[in-house]
Amino acid sequence: MPQWARLPRLDRREWVFVAVGAMLCTFLTPILSTTALFLLEVPVCIALTSTGPILSLPLAYLIKGEKITYQSILGAVLACSGVALFAHGR
Repeated sequence: MPQWARLPRLDRREWVFVAVGAMLCTFLTPILSTTALFLLEVPVCIALTSTGPILSLPLAYLIKGEKITYQSILGAVLACSGVALFAHGR
């Protein structure tokens, strides 16, 4: 079996975290996004959901220890700014 096809060796506790995370991402995220669309104006909802790149930078540093570069910060800010400008029609 090739290396990429092997499952990582995790203990029971880690597999529970993986399973819970998969369930939350699969079910909770669409429910919350749909609820936000009903409760907020569409441009505001789109602008808020586009903040993913900015929120993922600290998580990548804290969880995976990845180095955060100026290019990644600039890219995240530009992506979110572009969506915000487009969503608000300015």
